[in-house]
Amino acid sequence: NKFTPEKFDKLLEQLLATLPAASEGVSVSDGEFKQTLEDLLTIVFDASSRQHQYTVMYTDLCEKLMEFVAKQRPEFDSRSCVWAKCQAIFRTMVLTPPEIPRELPDDELSDRKAKHKEKMVGIVKFGGDLVSRGLVPSDGVMLWIQTLLSERAETAEPSADASEDQSGQAESRAKNVEQREVQLELLCAILACMGSATQDAKTLTEDNRRVIQDVFSQMERLSMDAASLSLRIRCLIRDVLDLRMAEWKEKEGKLKPGMLLKREEDAGDAADIPPSPSQAPLDPSLLATLQQVEHHLEVIDDKDGKLERLKKLVALYYSGQERQLVVVANSTNVARILDLLERSFSDIAFHALDCHSSDLARSNSLKAFESGEVPVLLLASEVSTRKDFDVCGPAPVLVNFDFPMTLQLYLYRLHKRAGSKTNVHTFFVPQFDVRHTASLVAALDAAGQKIPDALRKVKDQLSASGGERGGDKGAGKGRERGVAVGSGAAGGHDREQRGRENRERGGGGAGGGAVEREAPARGDAKSLRRPSAPAASPKAVDDDAGPGRP
Repeated sequence: NKFTPEKFDKLLEQLLATLPAASEGVSVSDGEFKQTLEDLLTIVFDASSRQHQYTVMYTDLCEKLMEFVAKQRPEFDSRSCVWAKCQAIFRTMVLTPPEIPRELPDDELSDRKAKHKEKMVGIVKFGGDLVSRGLVPSDGVMLWIQTLLSERAETAEPSADASEDQSGQAESRAKNVEQREVQLELLCAILACMGSATQDAKTLTEDNRRVIQDVFSQMERLSMDAASLSLRIRCLIRDVLDLRMAEWKEKEGKLKPGMLLKREEDAGDAADIPPSPSQAPLDPSLLATLQQVEHHLEVIDDKDGKLERLKKLVALYYSGQERQLVVVANSTNVARILDLLERSFSDIAFHALDCHSSDLARSNSLKAFESGEVPVLLLASEVSTRKDFDVCGPAPVLVNFDFPMTLQLYLYRLHKRAGSKTNVHTFFVPQFDVRHTASLVAALDAAGQKIPDALRKVKDQLSASGGERGGDKGAGKGRERGVAVGSGAAGGHDREQRGRENRERGGGGAGGGAVEREAPARGDAKSLRRPSAPAASPKAVDDDAGPGRP
């Protein structure tokens, strides 16, 4: 319980000293040594199942234990001992349903299920880290993955009463759906922990890598199975697939618990300030894309200003230069952009795609854009980097109507959609995107791109209010202190921003903000019109409108 990254080395020595060792006149049998090691591993596995943030530390502990055992008893197979413990816990905790009394109140029943699921997630994450380090056999963990991906249906026992039989079948179906979604959540956890090891020839054999490829193909289909899976599970699956397409870079950049740095006595307050996002190293391949494009960052006051600017860009590039445009926007803004295009450019064909678009609509729209029949392709942000929404080459013009949730996602979007001849226009609204200011300025400066004076002004305001000292958190505090950024920052915007981001990750959000468009026949591209969409509430269509806006 006292193990932390700061105390790891010190406590490790004390822990290893407690293992039985042969002394003068006293011998320790293999059975006694194995029993002690198994008891210790039980404690380690239990701690890792409860403390997910320290999974890497407990993997390090297992590695040190195995190294110690190899030196003390070369003939003892500690790797098999660790794997046996993995298998035993996986069978008893993951494959065996928990024994929870059904007569418990609903809130207590839900709480027990949630705690049990949390421990299951911890176990599979620990197993994923162990196999990525080569501490346990990969074939065994591959069986875990196949088991979690498979469907295990349970049928209700037949009943003489027809009504009871129907009720039992409905309850059984609900139980199967719940169990299926728990399995898929565990699958996402173990794959996210394995990360790049899923493609590493040193970790997995060629056969296992082919199995992993098939697993990801099945997950692609599951991510679009709205009929059988909840939105939450489909988003979890989509997150793992997006991480894989990004070569697991976001996972590697995620902050994890680390050792606390000692404060130098004469270093002053600056020694206590953690590195800000602007000081974080940028991925060279993503930075190279930012360097080669013609990049235009435009600081705009509000959404109406973005819509007017988008209208001018469409007129400039297509009507004036006949260059195609790819517009990426949050799904909550798709409807308004479509209305704008319909009112302003009656002679221009356009297609819109989101995570709800059918395979046929997606295929037809991408082909029409590649052939030049469709000048404007509108993509919801959640599909803008997906492989199945790729076109044959970089977009001539890329308009980022909404800034993504992180700078990493923004650079990856450029990497996927832009090339050396692409004109990139990105709209930045300080009222909502202020937390990206420092990291975005650093990225533009590192890439040699022009930094707008308006963005520098926002950065200077944050620095003056202490925003730079606390990174993203400081930026939020700056707004609380009344820093004038954009057109009237006010309380409640952070909540709206978080809601907008959650809907972007969830693929559309409440109210049907994302609008699906079926592509017309190839010959009718010029006369395409937007079909009527179901009425959406003002909150769903214009969710991030400022205070006082309808």
